[in-house]
Amino acid sequence: MNKLFIALFTPMLLSLGSLQAQSGQNNVLVNMFDWWNTAIQIDGGFTEEGFSRYFTNDAAINVNGKTAVQGVGNMVTHFRKIQKNTDYVEIVLPFEKGFQSGNNIFTHHIIKARETGAVDTSVSHVMGYAVLQNGKIANIYFLDVAISNSLE
Repeated sequence: MNKLFIALFTPMLLSLGSLQAQSGQNNVLVNMFDWWNTAIQIDGGFTEEGFSRYFTNDAAINVNGKTAVQGVGNMVTHFRKIQKNTDYVEIVLPFEKGFQSGNNIFTHHIIKARETGAVDTSVSHVMGYAVLQNGKIANIYFLDVAISNSLE
């Protein structure tokens, strides 16, 4: 296992061990992913209004230490590009594991995706957390690790 991953997530996982696990079906992150799974299947499904239901206006999504996108307006463009370049994407719900403590939501979930024209579907494990502000997602910090290039 990656030493950086262990160093970053072990303290958080240990502190979460004493928390009650939520069902994973009633927090803003799960609700957003549920909406996202539907939106990616519909032309024009990604809208600023849709993202604004779940994110603060200046929210940032950080993946593997880099800002992937910031601001709900930019999220529309970012995710429409992903939509255009994929035949299939699914954020698997319910999460493998999820916890909420105050304004922080920890997640371990799986993403399945297939690029346009590709034969194989990739599978990634994603771990990280979302920081909430006034009930909306202000920041997401994810570590995304590919575990497979195909589903068999």
